Amino acid sequence: MKIKQTEAKRIGIYTINTQMKVIKRLKKESERMGLKPEIINYSDVHIAVSSPRKFSIYLKNEKYSLPSVILNRLPAIAPGLSLMILSHFERTRRSVIINRAFRASVARDKFRTMQVLASKGFEVPNTVLIGSSKERDLKWVVKAVGGFPAILKLTRGSLGMGVVKVENFATLRSVLDLVKRTRKPMILQQFIGIEPGVDYRFYVVGYKVVATMKRSTRKKDEFRANLALGGKGTKYIPTKDEVKLAIALANTLRLPICGIDFIRTEKGMMPIEVNVNAMIGGIEKATGVNVARKIIEYCITEREKFLGKKIRRNSQ
Repeated sequence: MKIKQTEAKRIGIYTINTQMKVIKRLKKESERMGLKPEIINYSDVHIAVSSPRKFSIYLKNEKYSLPSVILNRLPAIAPGLSLMILSHFERTRRSVIINRAFRASVARDKFRTMQVLASKGFEVPNTVLIGSSKERDLKWVVKAVGGFPAILKLTRGSLGMGVVKVENFATLRSVLDLVKRTRKPMILQQFIGIEPGVDYRFYVVGYKVVATMKRSTRKKDEFRANLALGGKGTKYIPTKDEVKLAIALANTLRLPICGIDFIRTEKGMMPIEVNVNAMIGGIEKATGVNVARKIIEYCITEREKFLGKKIRRNSQ
């Protein structure tokens, strides 16, 4: 079995928005490397199943043959349908999927992420899924995370959106009443950072830490350090133990490519979020590391492994 030269150059990048900066950056870097990136927008895809074990894919109403490697770049806010389509891609067994559907579904939910990490023995902030906004229940929730101040978050959000620092019951109830109309689940998380307005982004590619930066807010009353909200990114040199921790977290979640956000606490670095679709522009600028190239190189490596196995299987 020989792989056609045109097929060897194909790489799929799966997204919900082809105009995102990170998608354009990955596309450009792929082209620089002589590849032929195919940006697959979930809204252009139709999937069908029939017997026996036949999984069909249509792109813009035309029968579509998947590239042998697909990079999943779905953000946390991506609709469930997009993950269902990704799962269908996996079932065809025609491609190696980087960041598989189930693993991505866990990571995009902040509470489920904390559940998995805590179950494996990692230190995480006290986190409670809010099931009721009744006063007696909220008092219990606040007590469970260690009191005020605390961090209120949507279970699914990105770029710092849907994250609020609450100092009292009045603020907590006000935000919950506003969000209740959307029926979006929220968590309350222990506020334990010892560096106000600072967090750390570790970018993992191929279960290796390839770039790290310190993010700091520029605004006096802003605790979120996200670059999308005006934060400043600077290069950070992690300790060996911090690198080991980031790699262990990525392995536990089975996410070969991800951005892991940490805060510094009295117990050391503690994870607060894991991002499957972590942005790359800010960390590339802060560190000088070509993260996009490392991502594409990893995809190529995994594709070669996948095709090698496929050739051996077909020759038996």
